[in-house]
Amino acid sequence: MMRLITKLGVIGLALLSPFCYADKQLSPLEHQQIITVKPKEQIIVTLPTDLRTGYMWFLDAESRSSDAIKMVQDWRFTPRKNSNAHGQGDTTWRFSMRQTGEVTLRFVYRKPWQGTEVPPLDVREYRLVIG
Repeated sequence: MMRLITKLGVIGLALLSPFCYADKQLSPLEHQQIITVKPKEQIIVTLPTDLRTGYMWFLDAESRSSDAIKMVQDWRFTPRKNSNAHGQGDTTWRFSMRQTGEVTLRFVYRKPWQGTEVPPLDVREYRLVIG
């Protein structure tokens, strides 16, 4: 009975494998490049953050409004291991591709209390071609 269950599990995985995609990790250095992804694929964007400065990364409102992409996980801050400085770490977002098209994810690095009237300290844009 156990062998039958194991064989069915292996067959099930083989049948599902064309529909499963590994997450694509985008680095801070890949911004301003065209990145090709497939529908239903997930991407993870990770940007270095130093909360001690008061600056944080924000996803631009236009980036949130696209139908071609869905945010699976809003920003999450993870402190760096082996860092003596508190507040240093990475901010991460996870997105799922919903349909073919082109999307630009624009992240701005600014102090939350300054709003949009003050230019951001840094901007990272990822141009995604889904297809």
